Amino acid sequence: PLAAGEAEHVVAPAVRASGTVLVVEDDEPIRRLVLRTLTQAGFHVLEAADGEQALRVSREFKGEIDLVVTDIIMPRMGGTELVAQLRVERPDIRVLYTSGYAEEFFAQRGELDPGFDLLAKPYMPAVLVERVIHKLSIRRAAGLGEPAPRAVPPPRLRS
Repeated sequence: PLAAGEAEHVVAPAVRASGTVLVVEDDEPIRRLVLRTLTQAGFHVLEAADGEQALRVSREFKGEIDLVVTDIIMPRMGGTELVAQLRVERPDIRVLYTSGYAEEFFAQRGELDPGFDLLAKPYMPAVLVERVIHKLSIRRAAGLGEPAPRAVPPPRLRS
């Protein structure tokens, strides 16, 4: 599973992907591994350590951001608040939430919003790539981009 201090070697997936992904993660070792995983998969990756920094990165980046992969619980501004603010300027942005505290979060929050997509930590890098490709293929199927590559199950991370 993807966790701080774990495997430094990420296996590239069988599919070369494309698109711009904004990764928002306050845990630096996890953020570095996610950045490396998505870059090796073929994505253009932007990064931020929290929601406030992610808003600045989004405003400074003049291109399209296809997907935000954001932790839900972070200092200063959590993922759901970040997404609400991002959607003011980028209403069509897709989101993949991550959390190691999903049960606690949902106990406080209640029902999920339609389209709420959560990847619980810890997760395998290959699963992250698969979920990102899936989110972008939904976006492209809606006519908001080029066709997605055929997803071939990526190899598992070696311990």
